[in-house]
Amino acid sequence: PMLHYSIVALMIIPVIYTTVIVKKQEASYITCVVFLSIVVEKVAEANAYFFVMNRLLDTLIGIAISLVINQIDIPRKRNKLTLFVSGLDEVLLNEKNKMSDYSKIELNRMIKDGALFTVATERTVAATIEAIQGIEIKLPVITYDGGLIYDLKENRVLEKYTIKKEIAEEISEIFTANKICCFTTGLVQSTILIYYKELFCEIEKDYYEKMRISPYRNFINDDMTKATEPIYLLGLGTMSQISVLYHQIIESSFSEHIRMVRVTCSLYEGYVFLKIYDKNALKQNMLEKLQEKLPINEVITFGSRKDRYHIYVQETNPNKIVKRIKNLYEPPLWQRKSKA
Repeated sequence: PMLHYSIVALMIIPVIYTTVIVKKQEASYITCVVFLSIVVEKVAEANAYFFVMNRLLDTLIGIAISLVINQIDIPRKRNKLTLFVSGLDEVLLNEKNKMSDYSKIELNRMIKDGALFTVATERTVAATIEAIQGIEIKLPVITYDGGLIYDLKENRVLEKYTIKKEIAEEISEIFTANKICCFTTGLVQSTILIYYKELFCEIEKDYYEKMRISPYRNFINDDMTKATEPIYLLGLGTMSQISVLYHQIIESSFSEHIRMVRVTCSLYEGYVFLKIYDKNALKQNMLEKLQEKLPINEVITFGSRKDRYHIYVQETNPNKIVKRIKNLYEPPLWQRKSKA
């Protein structure tokens, strides 16, 4: 028996590796189950070969039936004039900031079939591209919390809300006075660049080193005034530092022209981001602009903030959200469509 089990253990290696060679890793489990059910249970029987042939025939019949069923198109109404807009964090992304394979496959299938799907996120263009890798989104995306509409296919800005240059310069001076680096994202001839002048602490330096390795981010150590159209200002500091900075800016004469958001930094415990946008840079405003560009009848939004979206996402379950989108896009004819 030890010799037999040793040979079985050895032979299961090429069985698994074969699924890798043919790029069907998802079949590794069932392949091993079939192999072991034959060589462990039936090898000692006189009719072992008969069992193997029966198992092979059963599998082929099962594959043939599944192929036929997959070709049957159950009658469904495709809502191709409905725009589906989803958030990313706490909606389509799991706790590890990743999208599941199921979500990617289903979203790509629906998009290929004609579904109008896009995302609206607080993330930058670079962070959005990294998050949705594997999704073949054809429509422009809303980024910077409503600061930009960006066309991923043509790599260009379609719509934008920018901060007045003189206001951005005054804010930068307040940042510097508080010894906090002001990362200024702006447009230079339609190219998105990130300007910074001085990194004041080790945390800022570490953050810069982590971000700069991305091929989608272009950092420039220079005067931010060269960014002709500032989109977004970012500061990173402790809670107390950001609180002081926030109140200094809110008490300034130009505070009514901007919108500020404080966000807990997941990279460094006890640190907070201060994000500054133009006052009109809102997802809803950009969504209205996007609607004007598309032949649609209605919009259905998904998000994790109550009373801001058509469908409120209470728990982080990306697959459940994608199934909900699928059900709304192509419900069976006998099922009424509902947003509730």
